[in-house]
Amino acid sequence: MLIELGYLSHKKEARLLQTTRHLDNICSGIIEAIDTYFKTEIHEGALKFLIKK
Repeated sequence: MLIELGYLSHKKEARLLQTTRHLDNICSGIIEAIDTYFKTEIHEGALKFLIKK
């Protein structure tokens, strides 16, 4: 998986990527997205399994 967080050539983004607060926000968003994805996928997978029975 590749996640683009910003452009180092863009001065404002480069500065933001050096702050703990910004990195924490990015990490929180990534974690939330992954959790949501797997909760949805597992739920849909379970439904498909139950319907097949």
